Amino acid sequence: MKTVHDFFVSDEPDEAVRKIKVTLNKVGELNRVEPLQFIEGKIAFGVLPVQLHITWAVEDATTRLDKEIRGGAAVLPAIGTRIIVTATADDNTQAAQQNAIERFEDAYRHFDRDDYRPDRMGLMPITIIGILVTLILLAILLWRIPSFRKSLPQITPAVLKDKDQSKPADATDNKDDKTDASSTSGR
Repeated sequence: MKTVHDFFVSDEPDEAVRKIKVTLNKVGELNRVEPLQFIEGKIAFGVLPVQLHITWAVEDATTRLDKEIRGGAAVLPAIGTRIIVTATADDNTQAAQQNAIERFEDAYRHFDRDDYRPDRMGLMPITIIGILVTLILLAILLWRIPSFRKSLPQITPAVLKDKDQSKPADATDNKDDKTDASSTSGR
């Protein structure tokens, strides 16, 4: 599935492209750059890779309010860049795509901060630990239920199966026949 998101930055296009490349390397990995066209990269969401296709366009940052305040007079526009991010992943809920886009935009907006550390996995380590502990506890609880254990198929090694089959079944039948024959002859 695809998710598309765009956001405006006040950087000039050349600076925006440079920041996009660096940001992709911080959050994920940069895969392909086509000058003046697009940039492709990959960001992980847990173990699920999310492909990003990023394009950009020069944008006039002058707002309608600025034009109305100045009476519609000619105003030099402030140049900025609109960044369009298309995320693709094998996720039906689009959670991976949304998370990857949010992390990319957040890392881009905090580009100049030295104290900012981008999230490369998309999942908090405590979340992963919590999921593992829950699965282990569930397995232990299921194992402690006697009816669950009894319903599991019993696996017998081939060596034991061969020993069981090597015992003659006729020997036990003969004992029963002898006792039956002696009890009937004695009457």
